[in-house]
Amino acid sequence: FCNYWQAVKPLLQERTKRKIQVLQGSGKDELLKIMDYSSLPHFCRKEGSGSTRHSSNGTADNCFSLDHTYHQQLYTYIKHQATHKETNSPIKHGSVHVEFPEPDPDDTAIALTIESELHKLADQNGLCKSLNGLKVNGV
Repeated sequence: FCNYWQAVKPLLQERTKRKIQVLQGSGKDELLKIMDYSSLPHFCRKEGSGSTRHSSNGTADNCFSLDHTYHQQLYTYIKHQATHKETNSPIKHGSVHVEFPEPDPDDTAIALTIESELHKLADQNGLCKSLNGLKVNGV
């Protein structure tokens, strides 16, 4: 957390920084000064709690650790599933045909009318070159 705090701290306003107090280690000692032991969060109640805590039996007690039982079981399951997969090469799906609808003749006529009217207006206002090559809806 300290690394995150050092990265974020310069981005905060001074009044916001004054409202935040970063506790050392697990913060258990500082929290016990202002609250009862029974009110402590569960992760502060354990002995030796901190960023690299382990339970008394030697296994990792941090659920975010890759050594946690859940992650080990998940890795074993995925590895087991991968060994039973039939193929290791990409599956060929073949080609796909997509049909495009034909444009409506009325829409084409409208687009051509708009295009010709714009060219007429351009000719009247002396804008011939600026509208040269103008197409409406690609028509």
